[in-house]
Parts: sequence; structure tokens; C-alpha cells
Amino acid sequence: MEPIAIDTLLTVFNIMVASPGSNIQLNSQDIDVSSLMRFGGDDNLQQTCEIQEISNLSGINDVVEFQTKANKQLEDIISDIKAINTHISTTNSNLCSQRKVGELAVKLPQLPRPFSVRCDNNQYGGDWLLIAHRYVSTVLFRSDLGGDSENNGIGEFHGEYFIGFDKLRAITDSQMCELLIVENDERQKQWYDHYQTVAFGANNKVKLLGKHSTNRGDNSVGLLVHAEAINKKLKLYLYPNTEIKIYLRKTSLNEPPIFKAA
Repeated sequence: MEPIAIDTLLTVFNIMVASPGSNIQLNSQDIDVSSLMRFGGDDNLQQTCEIQEISNLSGINDVVEFQTKANKQLEDIISDIKAINTHISTTNSNLCSQRKVGELAVKLPQLPRPFSVRCDNNQYGGDWLLIAHRYVSTVLFRSDLGGDSENNGIGEFHGEYFIGFDKLRAITDSQMCELLIVENDERQKQWYDHYQTVAFGANNKVKLLGKHSTNRGDNSVGLLVHAEAINKKLKLYLYPNTEIKIYLRKTSLNEPPIFKAA
């Protein structure tokens, strides 16, 4: 007698579950299946078989057990996704807000997946979103990042970190943001540069920039020079012996950006 194909065998079991009888036909031969028993509902099915041509039923039982476990894992995954979506849907659309400090999940329409951001307060106010942090004696930013690290980000919130230009563009495109750059040199002298509005283009450079304020002595340079300076500071490896922190924050200012890249 020819071997019974597995798909034929599974078809037989489907027939038996739907309308069990005493005989079925396989490969043109009648086979007695009266020894096959069903107990309880579809969710608790037990079967025994004494068909001579089927020497081992354990393989099918393993398949059924595996599929049951897989279905349970899929249900757990779906449940987790629903929980994540619920969390994201309740996330404040203003990103960091209400002077909360810590990590926050953010979902923006420009990006396919949610991502985490770090919210901070400092002497310049609250609700700042950390986009970059470099130590005086940097380990992470010793050379140009380039490639995936520049676009996707690198590092950790509790250490040296850069959010990546993909997220940076998505954030500044989704709402008007102000920019704060805080620098501490090796003598612990602190400088800040604040821009009322900022946005970044596809070339990973500043495309919009608003009014500038600083505690530096000379503030007479134009915003084009500032835009170039920001582009360089976001490289993070160009300024030795300097700790740099760069922040964004949603701004309610209605003033249009003063600088616009050509």
C-alpha cells in the first residue's frame, strides 16, 4: 500500500471531527476508524488510532501542540501591541510637558515605529527634550559618526547620546520647536545659545532658524553663521575639551523663523 501523505491524513481528521463515521477510504481501501474517539468540545480533542498503515501518530500530536502554543504566543503578542498602542495614544502630543523628567514613548506620523526620548529640566527651564550629550573627554564621539549612527542615533540617555537626524527631522517637522545648546568647557565655564525656532532638512542641516540669544560677549554674527555653527556642533566630535548638551522644546511662539536655508 502506498504511504499516506500528511495533507491527506490531516484531511481525514478534519472529516472525522466534522462528522465521524465507522469507515473511510484511503488509497482506494476501506479503513475502519471506529476506534477513533472524541471527548468534549473542539478545544479538548483526544483521539486514538489503531490503523495499521499509520504507525505513529505522535508527529501529528506534536504539530497540534505546537500550533496551540503558537496561537497562545500570537495572542500574547497582540495583547502587548494593544497595550503599547494604548500607551502611545495617551502620550502627550507636545512631547515633554508638565516638567516631567525621564523617558517618554513618542509616536510621530513621519516614522514607522515609536521611539523613546529623554525629558529634562535645567536652569533654563523645564520640558526640554535631550537630543545630544557629549562629555569633555568623549569616548563615543571621537570621529565623525556618518551612516546609520548619524541618521538613527547612537548612545544611551544616561551617558553620551545623539538622537539621530531621522528623529530630529520628524520632531521639528511635527511642531515648532526652540533649540538650546549648553556648553561647559574644561574650566567649568558655562555658555548657552538659544534659538526661538529651529528645523532640520533632509541634508541633516539646519533649514530654519529663529531669533538667537546667548550669554557670550559678541552676538553680532548673523544667523547663517549660527546655522553653520549648529551643523558643526551636531557633529559632536569637532569640539575637544567641551561638554555639550543640546535640547529641543515645543514653542508657542508664532514668530516666523528669521533664517531660511536656500
